[in-house]
Amino acid sequence: MELLPLDDPRWAAYRRGYNRVPFDVVSLIRRLQQEGTSDKFWELVWDELHHQGDVGEASYALVPYLVEYQSRQRDLDEQLFHYCVVIDLAHPENNNPPIPPELEISYAKALRKLPVIGADLLRRGCGEAVVMGVAAATALAAGHRVLARAYLDFGRSDALEYLRSLNGYEPGPDD
Repeated sequence: MELLPLDDPRWAAYRRGYNRVPFDVVSLIRRLQQEGTSDKFWELVWDELHHQGDVGEASYALVPYLVEYQSRQRDLDEQLFHYCVVIDLAHPENNNPPIPPELEISYAKALRKLPVIGADLLRRGCGEAVVMGVAAATALAAGHRVLARAYLDFGRSDALEYLRSLNGYEPGPDD
């Protein structure tokens, strides 16, 4: 996947989701490349790049770099999957800006690559939240935005409640 070079001058114009003011996403990408993800990393990402459904160009710009990072990891990063899906679902809402033309191809390729990476890593086993993130990424890549949102918004208890009300389903010992 071809990524926008970090020395490209267009980075300076990319705005964050919160208040939609310019944000130095290049420093965040360099931090990702050097240190990986952490709770502090994700706190910064969520606080600055996604705010109550508002996203900016910097929010989109981080996605290909996150997917490239995840492709080199042995463990799934639950928040990475959730972030990528949430950002794309927010794209057409709240008067969010379009994806910059120079990012369109790498962004689209990243979203298509994410479920492939996830499916490969799921074989090792993981928690339900990770499964839901990979399922959401898979639904999104297949063009099923409503299902992607449902996978993100529904937890196990929500799903059980729905299935019980739908047809009286009760989980067995293997569920």
